[in-house]
Amino acid sequence: MTNFTDGGNNLTTCVSPFVSPTDARLNGCSPAINTGDNAANATATDLAGNARVFPNGGRIDMGAYEYQGTPGQTPTVAIPGVSTATVGVAFSQNFTAAGGSGPYSYSVASGSLPTGLGLATTGVLSGTPTQSGSFTITVLGRDATGCSGVSAAYVLTVINATPTITGFAANPAALCVGSPVTFMATIGNLMGSYSYTLTNGSLTQTGNSTSTTFSQSVTASGSGTQTFTLTASVNGQSAASVTALTVNPLPPAPTLTGVSRTVNANNTPLPLGQFVSAPGTLSFSGVSGAIANPPTANISTGGVQNFQVTQTDANGCISGATPFSITVLPPTPGNQTVCRSSLVVLTALTTGVRYEWYKNGQSTPFKLTEIASIQRGTATSSLTLVSVQTTASYYCKVFQANGSFTFDGPLKVTVDYSCIAPGARLGAHAVAATEGAEVPLSITLTPNPVVDGQLKAVVRGVAGAALSVDLLDLNGQVVRSQHWASAAGEQVIEWNIAAQPAGQYLLQAQAAGQRSTAKVIHR
Repeated sequence: MTNFTDGGNNLTTCVSPFVSPTDARLNGCSPAINTGDNAANATATDLAGNARVFPNGGRIDMGAYEYQGTPGQTPTVAIPGVSTATVGVAFSQNFTAAGGSGPYSYSVASGSLPTGLGLATTGVLSGTPTQSGSFTITVLGRDATGCSGVSAAYVLTVINATPTITGFAANPAALCVGSPVTFMATIGNLMGSYSYTLTNGSLTQTGNSTSTTFSQSVTASGSGTQTFTLTASVNGQSAASVTALTVNPLPPAPTLTGVSRTVNANNTPLPLGQFVSAPGTLSFSGVSGAIANPPTANISTGGVQNFQVTQTDANGCISGATPFSITVLPPTPGNQTVCRSSLVVLTALTTGVRYEWYKNGQSTPFKLTEIASIQRGTATSSLTLVSVQTTASYYCKVFQANGSFTFDGPLKVTVDYSCIAPGARLGAHAVAATEGAEVPLSITLTPNPVVDGQLKAVVRGVAGAALSVDLLDLNGQVVRSQHWASAAGEQVIEWNIAAQPAGQYLLQAQAAGQRSTAKVIHR
């Protein structure tokens, strides 16, 4: 027997076997038709006076009334094949019926549906669920004759929505170490807030958001191609997406060349590129900021100028800065008075490609030649007079690349015979000092050679004047320098030069347009 529930002593029908709640006659598809026990019958007619067994010779119906016709067919209701829905996602499935006489109508026989879903009389279960969980229903299907059947239990599981990630990318996709990068994406399928994790394995950032537009900035580290993963999670569901970021290393800081950074004052700007070596594009800056290309330094006056330089490689990455300084030796005064046997350095004020030095004239007979014991640098921009014995005027012939030339000078060197350069050794033929000669600037070394690396000297004749004193090696490099805004009448100098290599040095003092040089012996 079907469409009954066995209650032990009684059988309960799954659907009503009667015409209506107030009419106990059996409907055409009642499960009670032709299911009784003829042996239990005691009357020939039912309550309506109809034959108790219909058709004659058949089986008696269960109930007080005998159905007087051909029984109908109970429809069979089939449940949908899809039993999983997602919160926030539209859902639609059909219940169908077979047997009986169509059309059919459907309704929920037992159980309840999640919020957002409903069953139409056409058998379509549809809507957008907003509630997760497991829901069990049975559906009653009724045909055109009123016959009905109930489906098996339909268990619908509604899961939380899985977020989506689209358009995940880094902006920019390639950059330099230490530069900021922004990761962006669109997060979809959201119901409220979500948590996220952005990582490349070594760098991890986490957070929460309700915005569908994801944006997170980080500072690039490491180098090479890196894979970043973005994971978005909500209500136990998660999605992940990956993107690549290329991090280019910074180029090394520029290296300094061997070109001497001690130069003589000159009215021609000094190109800075010669002091630095790097394969990339160089950028120079000074105390006043960036220096425009081509980078040069104004060396018209003496002093120390500080610079720094970086290089930019083909990827646009900028290196660390390399600092360097240029020491500009003060320009040679047009007229200077020195003690006899002083070492004097004269410098051309014009830059050229070739140089010639002349003494007391500008024609060939007055041209100087290289004599190590008398004058050096006769073909350079700097002439060294090793031991001045006579007063003279000097000229520098400066040639340009096109063959043209100009003369710098006269640069007059007056010998004061009343003094002898400290450390100088004069023969018996030394000329007597001129009486009454004035000594505007002098240097006295005590002692010379220096003892225990302690250079001690006294500069006289510069009281109240700005005084600059430099110690130079024989290559013209400044190894020690000191400046007084207002010198004493006898300005004492005490320097420790023990760390300097043994050899000869030049102690040069300059004040009020005058210069004096003394030779220092360091053993």
